[in-house]
Amino acid sequence: MSNDRRLSLFCGLLAAGALSLAYLLPVCRTEGTSMQPTLKDGSILIFKRTKHPKRGDIAAFRHEGRVIVKRVAAVSGDTVDISPEGAVIVNGTIQVEPYVSCLYRGSCDAPLPMTVPENFFFMLGDERVSSIDSRSGRLGLIDRKSIIGKLFCTI
Repeated sequence: MSNDRRLSLFCGLLAAGALSLAYLLPVCRTEGTSMQPTLKDGSILIFKRTKHPKRGDIAAFRHEGRVIVKRVAAVSGDTVDISPEGAVIVNGTIQVEPYVSCLYRGSCDAPLPMTVPENFFFMLGDERVSSIDSRSGRLGLIDRKSIIGKLFCTI
């Protein structure tokens, strides 16, 4: 095999590997402060592809042509509520959220309490004061089809 052919084969395999890795582990950069203090504005995030994030996972999803990152607060079948003080209550249990710096209900137009329908997620930002999330009709519940994956690591 000639050196040119070896180089072409190597480059082809390298490109195929990079594309496979990019598909399996999508990368994005955060914009804004809605996930602080957990994620800083401009953080580079690597996600593991899944359509089944669990409660507490940080997940990326597509919404109106953008990639958005929030935390899964409730999954299909869960009943979720938010107290007037901002405590998240799932299936009657107040959630312990050490990643939230301050509890805040905010302007919530979601019909709470609600049972999350099948194939949907109730997502919240960690910085509740500045986050537009499932509490708002602007975002609402997130369809499983929109989920890209759950956070694997930050760079």
